Amino acid sequence: MTHDPFRLLLIPDVHAPYHHVRSVACVLDYVRRGRPDGVVQLGDLGSYDSVALYDHDPRVVLSLEDELKGVNVLMDDLDAACRTGGVPRGNRWILEGNHETR
Repeated sequence: MTHDPFRLLLIPDVHAPYHHVRSVACVLDYVRRGRPDGVVQLGDLGSYDSVALYDHDPRVVLSLEDELKGVNVLMDDLDAACRTGGVPRGNRWILEGNHETR
């Protein structure tokens, strides 16, 4: 008996809105054109440096509101790529990472 493989794309820590734009664009392009069967973002989609307990350079840390806007834009982009790539809604997951628990 043969089975068709289930192609699952795993996306590790993105840390939006401080993410590497070209790398994320490559991932989104793969979702659109590679048509995986499922997509899992493994946590730390957002960085939330504005509410972190460790020190950051205040010249590069956005407000929490701006960080959330950046994360929402990325979530919308990922959702749109999944729709274009034919990833069923039930096969899309975003897990909670330690940065989300902030």
